[in-house]
Amino acid sequence: MNASLFAVFCLAACSVDTHAKSGEQPLFEGKNVTLVSENGSTVQAHEMVLQQDGNGRANTVQAKLQTEADVDGPPPLEIVAQHSKWDLKTQVVTFTGDVIAVRGPVTMNCATLVVEMDENKQVERAVATGNVELLRGDRVAHGERAVLTTKTGEVVLSENPVLVEGPHKMTGDTITLWLDEERVECEACRLVVDGQAVVPR
Repeated sequence: MNASLFAVFCLAACSVDTHAKSGEQPLFEGKNVTLVSENGSTVQAHEMVLQQDGNGRANTVQAKLQTEADVDGPPPLEIVAQHSKWDLKTQVVTFTGDVIAVRGPVTMNCATLVVEMDENKQVERAVATGNVELLRGDRVAHGERAVLTTKTGEVVLSENPVLVEGPHKMTGDTITLWLDEERVECEACRLVVDGQAVVPR
């Protein structure tokens, strides 16, 4: 499995004047921008604009953030998308357009990914919507919504979730996968096992 779970913006790299008046010139505007934060997070964008009020946007984005302060801990969440919008006050970033997100061995593809940061500017939660696909090895999961909680490493897939592994198929109300474990839970589960798997040997 390959691809990318690219994490939210290097918000720590930017300082903003929260007393700025609307209508003022952007605080920052540039092309082919690379930002590096104190905690090692990086953001690259083809075009980026940061307003005085802390709102911003970027096109053709690649962002990489540690999900924990300890760099020897869990792998970073990486996100690639065509567009992004962020609010430095609320620490929320929205990625849209061919979003590919990777964390460790898990890859997620979706239409929109909203990433929330905590007070330490670490990724706290990510919500994916729109034709969500999760890949891990030969496991493929689909649904219309997925919520990743980085502290526990769990992804809850909902809205017609389906998990396929080889010839076997699982459906339910929700399917929960753990990024760092070989573990799956399913609510209101229906499992279809390939006939060859139940033939006596």
